[in-house]
Amino acid sequence: MKKLEFTTGKGRFVVVDESELPKIDQLLIGKDDKFIKLSEITEEQAREIIEHAGSPWYGHKDFTNPHNWFSNPLDSLHSLIKSKGWFTSNPFEKFADECGCEEAESRTLHNPVIFKIK
Repeated sequence: MKKLEFTTGKGRFVVVDESELPKIDQLLIGKDDKFIKLSEITEEQAREIIEHAGSPWYGHKDFTNPHNWFSNPLDSLHSLIKSKGWFTSNPFEKFADECGCEEAESRTLHNPVIFKIK
């Protein structure tokens, strides 16, 4: 199962591919019953996951570059997923025949959904 777990100041979360939803109830004890599709997440929902830096001139952390900040929590959330070595689309898909990038495919969540762990 493709599964990414992470913790922020707002709680513990898990991201899985939507195709895993039928199995998820057996595998995640204590998960919140609602999930959010990453492709449909709003800024408000992302703020429930990602912390604001607290200063008016900083926004939301870029987890892939410590010298950068995002004004949008959605960008911050995507950078958090990328910083953990996961992708929401295969970055090498166009070159798969040339580079044999099966590893990148194994770390790609095509239809990710996110749950909060209670």
